[in-house]
Amino acid sequence: MMPRLRWPEGLDAASFCHRYWQREAFYIAQAFNPVTPPLDRHQLAQLACEYGVDARLISGGYADNNWQLKSGPFTPAYFQTLPEKAWTLLVCGVDTWVPEAADLLGQFRFMPDYRIDDLMVSFAVPGGSVGPHVDQYDVFLIQAEGLHRWQIASPTGDDPDCVADLPIQILKSFAPAQEWTLEPGDMLYLPPGVPHYGVALEPGMTLSVGFRAPAQDELLARVCRFLVAGANSQRRARDAQPVFSHEPACLTKTALQPMRTLLRQVLDDESRLQHALAAALSCSGAYYPDDSQAPTDWLERLRDGGQLRRSPEMRGVYLREGDWACLYIEGEEIRMPLALAQLACDSPAHREAHSCTGRRFLLNYDSLQPWLQSPDDRARLDTLIAFGFLEWADDIPESIRQD
Repeated sequence: MMPRLRWPEGLDAASFCHRYWQREAFYIAQAFNPVTPPLDRHQLAQLACEYGVDARLISGGYADNNWQLKSGPFTPAYFQTLPEKAWTLLVCGVDTWVPEAADLLGQFRFMPDYRIDDLMVSFAVPGGSVGPHVDQYDVFLIQAEGLHRWQIASPTGDDPDCVADLPIQILKSFAPAQEWTLEPGDMLYLPPGVPHYGVALEPGMTLSVGFRAPAQDELLARVCRFLVAGANSQRRARDAQPVFSHEPACLTKTALQPMRTLLRQVLDDESRLQHALAAALSCSGAYYPDDSQAPTDWLERLRDGGQLRRSPEMRGVYLREGDWACLYIEGEEIRMPLALAQLACDSPAHREAHSCTGRRFLLNYDSLQPWLQSPDDRARLDTLIAFGFLEWADDIPESIRQD
């Protein structure tokens, strides 16, 4: 189990966000001590051999720009053919496969859940690197094993100049401005847009906690989908002036104005836009409804000692409406009491109110008793389980169960 994140003296999560978040790189010596990776290098290689796991192996170096990229799934025999230097294995979304990895992400929930992307785990031999590059997301780099040198350069803008015809994005030029050598337990925060270059100095493992802000095109596409779903087909553009024209094919500013007004009515509806944003931000693409489970099965399993947890691969976003909440999961709205939404989302506010000190809050028959009395609340729980937002935690290792 990973220990608690230790901030330097005089700094906590809130002050870090005010001073450093998306502003500048920040190094924390021994942020995790002792550091315990969620899996070892052999287990990481085994995971990279599984179908459906996002795994890559990058080899080569910056001096010759002889980069090569191979994508998984791999075979155990493939790893036996690799040289002793200059390659890196990267596995994304480890938190969806390894419960201890999801537990580590929980330590970074001082940021909104919809911003957390995933936990990527990489293993590199000496000289292993993915080259100097730029990412458009925030990342915490935690050194779990070995020594790793990180260098950063001055920001290059939104369109960095990269080497052409390579399988990965590599900057043409890189002038390091700062440098750190991370030891096991050290952590480096990098904001988006900062060119960085990491090289393994000895065999080692790095844990990368990534945070992603929605891109403009992505957010617009998602929000429009939900805005269209609630649009009024009876409301139409009204001409403020006569539409008579000598150029019937010409679209004038005057002709466009009624349509601008019609669109602005949607965007200026604060409540509607807020709900569309919540629905859009809740979409993770991990919705697999469990139709095989009858509504009464989960209640019986709870009585038999089963425990539920919030799925690490699904997002829940709720809007407060007094003592009620509109909880969105994969774009679907479920209206429920605010306290139930906080409980289902493992909200820190709920933990404080109920003095929950366990690393992960697991739900059992006793803790759900207040919500098992009403048919309406039982139906809401049934929906959460059918969506997969609440999943069975009986197979979680004892090391992360709540005391």
